[in-house]
Amino acid sequence: MTLNEEEEHKFKEEVKAMEPKEGEKIMEVITSYERKGIELGRKEGIEQGIEQGIALVAKRMLEQGKEVEEVVIFTGLSTDKIERLKEVEIARG
Repeated sequence: MTLNEEEEHKFKEEVKAMEPKEGEKIMEVITSYERKGIELGRKEGIEQGIEQGIALVAKRMLEQGKEVEEVVIFTGLSTDKIERLKEVEIARG
């Protein structure tokens, strides 16, 4: 759930109005969810970066005239994925 600026301000005010220990517990839960979200975002970002890097290597191999089978062996990408990359390169001219 995403709060807009006004909702976030109201939430913070409500937490301030709580018993200190209760407010701390709520903020700990929120902080743990934020950490999990950041960790998940980093993991997904790393995975996307790796995928993009492998695709770039495959494109460069194709540009150098390497056969699809060789690109499959070195990149681990599927033949279908490499064929699609090859089609994109051909379309670009």
